[in-house]
Amino acid sequence: MSIAGLITAVLGCLFGVVGLVLGIAGLVQSRRNGDRLGRNLGIAAVAVAGMYLVFIVGLLGSVMYQKATNPERDDTGALNGPRSISVTDLRPGDCIEDLNSQSGSKIDAVPCSLMHSSEVVGVFQLPSGTTDRDAAIDAGCSDHYWMYTGSPAPEDPAAAAQLYWVEVEDGPLAGPDVICFAHEEANVTMGSVRRR
Repeated sequence: MSIAGLITAVLGCLFGVVGLVLGIAGLVQSRRNGDRLGRNLGIAAVAVAGMYLVFIVGLLGSVMYQKATNPERDDTGALNGPRSISVTDLRPGDCIEDLNSQSGSKIDAVPCSLMHSSEVVGVFQLPSGTTDRDAAIDAGCSDHYWMYTGSPAPEDPAAAAQLYWVEVEDGPLAGPDVICFAHEEANVTMGSVRRR
């Protein structure tokens, strides 16, 4: 029994449960007949199966943590509720509670039906070899604004709504180079600027 327990524990059969059961059975059997080798193999089987089970539980916990901290989106891709999400996870249609108060790699995103100051209207990557990055970003964000809203990007600095963009710095996460926002500097709003 102890040998079978060790083999199944090492192979990870049925998440180590079989190895754990056989290892315990081998320990009980070796205690009855005084077999020291069977006892040692049973201990090894229980230890290996236990480590495997701890690994599986840790992996499941990690997956559950990721699911809990990542934005939950509905079938259309819209956020289901307020979330602090990675800048690289922003998508067109995500709204930002207060863009002016954000810093770092996380941002407070909300559904556009809640009060917000900004809305993501586009994300894109600059073509490699772009020499005038600012001009390319301005043009790209203006195009994305037009496609998203159906109207030209605001150019008057006195207008309530402005087109802002953020260039995402290189980091460990793959994501867009540029995120374009429709932003209200002095007001908060509800609803979307998306063309219906």
